[in-house]
Amino acid sequence: MDQSEKEISEFTKQAEAAFLQASRKVIERARQTGTRIVISEDGVIKELTPDEAEAKLNKKLRDAA
Repeated sequence: MDQSEKEISEFTKQAEAAFLQASRKVIERARQTGTRIVISEDGVIKELTPDEAEAKLNKKLRDAA
């Protein structure tokens, strides 16, 4: 792996970590305010409860591992 590939790989890891952190903050804020989370999945707009969103996020993390 050359230097530019290492930099892209590190950037990707940082971006994924930031996305995960932001996702968890959104879920927590939705819990605190009693609101749903709106997502687009396969071109379909969906409203999820915080528990549904957290389960979907955790499944993605497990599948990626």
